[in-house]
Amino acid sequence: MTEHNKAVLERVIYEVFNKNRLDLIPELYTEDVGGFDTATQQELSGHDIIRNLVAGYRATFPDHQYVLHDLVGEGDKVCARWSVTDRTIFPDFSVEGLSLCQFRDGKICRVWQQWDDLGLLQQLDAVSKSVNIASAVLNRPEG
Repeated sequence: MTEHNKAVLERVIYEVFNKNRLDLIPELYTEDVGGFDTATQQELSGHDIIRNLVAGYRATFPDHQYVLHDLVGEGDKVCARWSVTDRTIFPDFSVEGLSLCQFRDGKICRVWQQWDDLGLLQQLDAVSKSVNIASAVLNRPEG
């Protein structure tokens, strides 16, 4: 079943997100799909929210393309490491993220998605490129 679940998540990335195939959502997600997306700070619930999420990404990043780097699965969960690019933003734009999906009856029933928010904000010049969370943590004054 893990291989089937990996194939479903791969279809979501390449067909739903990259090719805007919203018609595939009922085939790939349970009707009561839930989860959380840190990019939108929004709870996910149902097919309509998945459609709205994809439409929102496409409106913000009209030429976005996901590239799948890793798929790891065990039991009823599959984790994908991916990056997304959009050349309309600027030529080197790329943000990485992770999606952990839980499956039920061969469909995604729960999604937890994490983006590299700091990297995204730095690329959009919303946050200084000199901000480094790891350095701030390691060099924190003892208290």
